[in-house]
Amino acid sequence: MSEPDVFQLADRALARVVAQITPAQWEIVLPTSFTTRVRPEPPSLRTLVNYHAYDDAWVPDMLAGLTMDEAGSDKFDGDLLGQDPVASFEAIVDRACAAAASVTDLDVVAHLSFGDYSVREYFWQINQFRALRAHDIARVIGVDPELPRTSCRASGTS
Repeated sequence: MSEPDVFQLADRALARVVAQITPAQWEIVLPTSFTTRVRPEPPSLRTLVNYHAYDDAWVPDMLAGLTMDEAGSDKFDGDLLGQDPVASFEAIVDRACAAAASVTDLDVVAHLSFGDYSVREYFWQINQFRALRAHDIARVIGVDPELPRTSCRASGTS
């Protein structure tokens, strides 16, 4: 399975977990295992999912070889989830997966905020992050954390 296929698998797995978040769960505060150096306080589930939306929103521009400055460094700042967080997240995932599906050269450079890496390396960084978060969020909201075993090309399928 190629890196773009693994990305789609991991990103769709995360979207499937997000789709199972109930309205009452969006504002729950996550366990301390979700803290970071930048964010020492545990985030709400909505804050965490919005961060993943932000990360995913950058995927098409990064795969297109743009720098954050060329793309507009603040274009994804703020709340990306809006009034319908599940639908908003799914739309962002759809765009990221479409961009991943169109990758033909894994050795071109992706200009990330923390340095330049091959698209192949970029995929491995983001693939692991999405798969782990899908598992972690599933456990927090009480749904099956098992990840799918096959790639998914279309929204909501496996």
